[in-house]
Amino acid sequence: MNLFRQRISPILLYIRVCTAPRVSAAGISAPTSCSGEQPFNSIKHFFKKYTMYRTLLRIIVLLLIAAKSYSQCNSTNLTAGLPQSAAFGSVTSDNLEPWRAFDTGSGSDTTKWGSNGANGFQWVGLDFGQAFDVCTITVKWSTTAYPVEYLIKGSTDYVHWTSIKYVTNNTKSSDTIAISSTAGNFSVYEIDLVNSSNGAGYKLYDCKFYSRAANQSPDVSLTAPANGASYILGTGIPITAAASDTDGGMRKVEFYHGDTLLLADSTAPYVYTWTPTVTGTFRVWAKAYDIYGATSASDTSTITVTPAPAYMRNWLLNGNNINNSNSGTVFIGAVPTTSRGDTALKLSVNGNIYAKKLTVTQLNWADYVFDPGYKLLPLQEVETFIQQNKHLPEMPSAKQTASNGLSVGDNQALLLKKIEELTLYIIQHDKEIANLKNQLKEVRKNKK
Repeated sequence: MNLFRQRISPILLYIRVCTAPRVSAAGISAPTSCSGEQPFNSIKHFFKKYTMYRTLLRIIVLLLIAAKSYSQCNSTNLTAGLPQSAAFGSVTSDNLEPWRAFDTGSGSDTTKWGSNGANGFQWVGLDFGQAFDVCTITVKWSTTAYPVEYLIKGSTDYVHWTSIKYVTNNTKSSDTIAISSTAGNFSVYEIDLVNSSNGAGYKLYDCKFYSRAANQSPDVSLTAPANGASYILGTGIPITAAASDTDGGMRKVEFYHGDTLLLADSTAPYVYTWTPTVTGTFRVWAKAYDIYGATSASDTSTITVTPAPAYMRNWLLNGNNINNSNSGTVFIGAVPTTSRGDTALKLSVNGNIYAKKLTVTQLNWADYVFDPGYKLLPLQEVETFIQQNKHLPEMPSAKQTASNGLSVGDNQALLLKKIEELTLYIIQHDKEIANLKNQLKEVRKNKK
């Protein structure tokens, strides 16, 4: 930054002095020229005539922005305190483990990561466990075994990588690499090495990472179930969470009971329906991940799952079907009075039923009416019965139907029986009419 000021300040001073108006006892006069140029009548005239200064000013603004982004770098080494398991590399043999390059020391030939003489493509890296906006990386190589070409890249999942810095024609055994603020935030950083300076592998003595600011963890809260809620075994329990992230975005929300992962949901709203298979007390909670790998856990809701009542225990969900293996009855709505006492009853509905089709398996269908030995009641007896009872023989009365209901199958069989009997009456009377017509013809014929 000091070098930047030393180079730019003389230019700014020239612009300020050579374009500033002159102040004297006579008043304010137009600015004088520099280097024999004509004075500028206005700032607008100055920019029109000297386009190079306009370009220079744009460059200055960009440099100031860049200088600001680099100046926010923290002095804390991010690698300090990381477990040895956070480091990884293409070579992990004894005394050349990757973590040796990222320890807090300055590094030496006795504490280093090395490729064990292997040249060509090699790699070494760190997994911080959460994302950082890295601003500076320092590297110290062996003076005789450094990479001529290497790539620094970042990732949050080991699958998708972003190139951060590509160094070619390297001749340095140590370097301080400034990383742009637009490079991105990553939890995993890897250095890919190509072509050793001595053709016999690489030796990385020391590597440190410095960040602008740590990634903020996401916010997550469990919105259901409520703490202390109770559920019956076999009931689906909706688990929902609200999650957000202020500096990147959400990746997923995981749902747990105890330490058991139930489901990971990557799309809001974050919802999962859990159906316990055993009774007991369970701790339900959610864990949120942002796109940079930072995590947060919600508060825990403790819920109780109790056994189902006796009348529910034989209900089983089988695919899209619900089966009941017990010998009881299913009541929907209040139990109707007429349902009691029917030992064969399996389903009682106190309300309307809508269906596209109803199939009834019915015994004693009325086809026996057409048997030759079937005896029809004389119509005079039918008439007498109707006059006395106000309904057809064998058919239930209005009072009986209101009190006991109507068996759909039995009623259909009775209606068919009456239709068949009516058909026999019609056939019988048709024969009688035909016989009378023949007798009338004979009478008329004899009179002639």
